[in-house]
Amino acid sequence: METIQKEKLRRVDGDRIAFEYHGFKTYIPMWQDAVDATGEVVGSVPNLIGVVAGEEIGICHLADRTYKDKEPDICDFVFKINCTREELKDKCNELGIGFYEYPLCSKCGEVMYGSFTVGEKGYECDNHSF
Repeated sequence: METIQKEKLRRVDGDRIAFEYHGFKTYIPMWQDAVDATGEVVGSVPNLIGVVAGEEIGICHLADRTYKDKEPDICDFVFKINCTREELKDKCNELGIGFYEYPLCSKCGEVMYGSFTVGEKGYECDNHSF
C-alpha cells in the first residue's frame, strides 16, 4: 500500500473526506448507516478513524457493530499517510474524525491488536503474558 501526503487530505461537502492520488480524486463518506440486529437502520456511526499502529500511520475503515450493541471495530487501512503521530492527530481534529493509537508491548515493542495483559512494565502481548 502506498502512502499519500497529508496535505492532499481534506473534508468536503461537510460529510466526505477527499484525497487525490496519482491524479485521481477519491471521496469517502464520513458516516455509515448503523443497522440493528433486525436489519433496520437506526442512525449512523463514523466510517473513518485515524490510526497509529507502530510505524504505520493512516486512516482506517470502521465496521458498524450496532447490531451487537457494541462500538465499531477498526478494520484495515484505507490509506496510509506520510506524517508523524502528532500531525495525524491534528489532521483528524481538522477533519472531525476520531484517533486511536494501538499500544506497543513493553517487552518486545510489537503492536498489540486484540487482547493483551498489563504487566509490571506496562502492556504485554500474548507472547509474554504467561
